[in-house]
Amino acid sequence: MKNSFDIFVTTMILTLALVASAHARDGASRQSETASAYYKAAVQGSADAQANLGALYANGAGVPQSDAAAIQWLMRAAEQGHAKAQLMLGDQWANGGGVARNNPIAYKWAYLARTTATDAETRNKADQLLATLTSQMSAAEIAEARQQADAWTPRLEASQAGHAQSMAKATASPADAKKLHAARRAQAARSSPAPRTHSMRRHVHPRFVLFGRRWGL
Repeated sequence: MKNSFDIFVTTMILTLALVASAHARDGASRQSETASAYYKAAVQGSADAQANLGALYANGAGVPQSDAAAIQWLMRAAEQGHAKAQLMLGDQWANGGGVARNNPIAYKWAYLARTTATDAETRNKADQLLATLTSQMSAAEIAEARQQADAWTPRLEASQAGHAQSMAKATASPADAKKLHAARRAQAARSSPAPRTHSMRRHVHPRFVLFGRRWGL
């Protein structure tokens, strides 16, 4: 009887271990698929995808843990003005994650995250990081870090810049659209060749004249 019970317990343990292993493999597969999707969008210039991919590399979720890769993707997103990426980048510099610890650079990115963030959670975390850094920095270091932050401007990647231009066109007022259309027509008129006169066509066969009119010649 005891042997039967031992066999039953051993069988249950093995079954649970196999189920747990299958769940772990399934979870890792889903994480890898997520990382792959983020990568495809990140290389096209998506700041959100770059920030998410940087976080995956920092945590080793679905990809091999790599502080260097995390810094690379977070930097690309941060330079485009992604507040959460700026905050994560500031945290990396503050704690020496994959880079030499540097409080002024950390302060710069945390300050930018506080300025550009649109959600309260990111602003609050940025405030906390700034408070920690302030207690460790001199007034001169803080002033220099803020000066660098004030001089910073976002650098959109090609696809993001094109998207921003498309959004600007989509949100333009009807009056602006009419002005733009009129300006384009005026530019086209200035750049078009002078119309041909009847004297120039006097000796041209009528069939060729009709062909030219049909194709705008």
